[in-house]
Amino acid sequence: MTTKKATTKRPAKAAQKPRKATSGGPRGNMKPTEIRPLAILARQAFDFQISLGNLDADTHHDAWRREQVMAAVNKPGLSACDHTDFLPVRAHFALLAGRDEKALDDLVRTGKARDHAAPGDTWENRRQVVHLIREDIGYHVILAETPEADVDPKQRAQWKAIQAAGGPIREGYALAVARNKYKAQPRSIDDLTDRLTVRQLEQLLYTIRNRIAAKEGRGERGNRNKSQDKTRAAEMRARALGEIGPLPRF
Repeated sequence: MTTKKATTKRPAKAAQKPRKATSGGPRGNMKPTEIRPLAILARQAFDFQISLGNLDADTHHDAWRREQVMAAVNKPGLSACDHTDFLPVRAHFALLAGRDEKALDDLVRTGKARDHAAPGDTWENRRQVVHLIREDIGYHVILAETPEADVDPKQRAQWKAIQAAGGPIREGYALAVARNKYKAQPRSIDDLTDRLTVRQLEQLLYTIRNRIAAKEGRGERGNRNKSQDKTRAAEMRARALGEIGPLPRF
């Protein structure tokens, strides 16, 4: 009589949790502070196309926007886009909104910002610093607007400091500093790229970070930021001389 060999049944593998996806694809790395102005511009483009009679009045805006993002960068929607998709998508919707000059400007911008610009003052480097300004303010605002019960314990003190200080700084603060300190007239965070040099943008970033640190009760960070500024300036000069590669485009 033969006995049946006992086998040990392996436990089934737990189903792998899928990445959070948009309609039709995975989420990209574009920040909410980048998506928001694109969504506003997309709405303006949508309304303009309806006014021209190119779209029926009952066209679904969200579906149309996804179609246009797919046409621009082959992504299924704004949430699926990466930083590098920002300018092509903005140019696409600017064109549909009747802003041909703005669209062309976004498509061809590269290299030195002005003929007599300082070394390192390129469109790419300006966009990089503007992105950092937007990102720092964005994370600061997200922390401030998070319900207290959901705040990470490690950030609880910072959250309470923001509330005690009357709330977070927002993008309007950066625009006000640009107007008061540099006599510029930016209409939005993106407009800072046109209005300020890369050095001025770095100084603005330094101001924003110190202001955020004060709001979050982390004190002055001047010495560390001055060191960072010197390092950044050295990197800019090295890029201008071709010693290291360019900053990533956003």
